[in-house]
Amino acid sequence: MAITEKTVELNVSRTVVEKMRRTHRINAYAIGASQAQEAQLGYDVLMTDGSWCGGYIQYKRLHVNGNIHRWDLNRTTHKDQHSLLLQLEANGFPVFYCFPKFDSELALRQWTPPSLWRQVWWFKPSSIPVPAPIDAHHHVTFNTATGTWRVFSKVGKEFIPESTDFASVEKQLLGLDIETHSLARLKEETQRLVAARWSELANISSARKDDVRARSQYASGVMRDTGLIAFQTEDARRRETDRLVPPARLRNRNRQSAR
Repeated sequence: MAITEKTVELNVSRTVVEKMRRTHRINAYAIGASQAQEAQLGYDVLMTDGSWCGGYIQYKRLHVNGNIHRWDLNRTTHKDQHSLLLQLEANGFPVFYCFPKFDSELALRQWTPPSLWRQVWWFKPSSIPVPAPIDAHHHVTFNTATGTWRVFSKVGKEFIPESTDFASVEKQLLGLDIETHSLARLKEETQRLVAARWSELANISSARKDDVRARSQYASGVMRDTGLIAFQTEDARRRETDRLVPPARLRNRNRQSAR
């Protein structure tokens, strides 16, 4: 049975979080927004205590035709999801495409959750040389017989990607800092970019651009199948622990009072 992007998201996000917790002792969790949250660009759970950072993972499903493996880009109403991801990446946030190497539940069952992150090609949006116009349907292919990558619109373009294993993702996630990558800033910047893209759409009338419901539908579409991984940096976790745990002198005083 073919898998969906949601199946990819549920399984891959779990293994990413588990690896970061187990290997690096970092607090982490995955966030999957509801359609209502996507429409409000809210990820309401992003309203945290300020000690958490985050980055986006855009989940795709694999289509297999013989030696050709294919992943589709920009399958949204206005075909501009890739542009939004490029802008978020350019603004300093971790953003990655997740191109799974498995295309069915049967194939998925062969990999135990702790190692599933190895069964994914990880691409930064900027590492894919999407041809103009960017806001159109595109797809990326990998020829398993030749090891050749191509990106297509109408005509294919061969390219050599940057590092596509999880080490590149891991390195960037470990470099998060609360000033640059806070969840609050990520939420604010995502809202700003989506609002700007909505206002700049040429094929939408002015009256429709003022329609709150239409804007919400656009936001839900452009953020579709985009998951978020939240991390608490070591420094932030230490500060939070210090804030919650009373000083030793105060603890001793409390003990003496209790006696």
